Amino acid sequence: SGNSTGFSFNNATDVDFKSGEAETLSYSLNRDATDVTIDIFDSTGIKVSTVNLGAQNSGLHEFVWSGTDASGALLPASNYTFKVTASDSAGNFVPAETFTAGLVTDVVFEDGQAYAIVNGQRLAINEISKVSL
Repeated sequence: SGNSTGFSFNNATDVDFKSGEAETLSYSLNRDATDVTIDIFDSTGIKVSTVNLGAQNSGLHEFVWSGTDASGALLPASNYTFKVTASDSAGNFVPAETFTAGLVTDVVFEDGQAYAIVNGQRLAINEISKVSL
């Protein structure tokens, strides 16, 4: 998936950041990793922040992003994209899948396909991995 400006990243997820509100970035690691990094990009594809999370076990993880850039300055409300990169002790790539959470505000049907509108973006129903009430 990619962001709405046409930039796309392999295994990246959009975040609709509202200034002053922390965003939870969720991801899953295929296996244990000794080095996990989250890169955050603005809507033009420019990297605005990198967070090194160190070693982490396989499974689902969450990182709370405060909406700041690499120098700690608060970024403006906008659409951002995050990507997780992970490697093991031998330096081998560890697959990571990214997720975002949001409120479904509508469901639309187009060309026989159902889509949920989440954070103002259209998301195919088969891309939803969990629903909570």
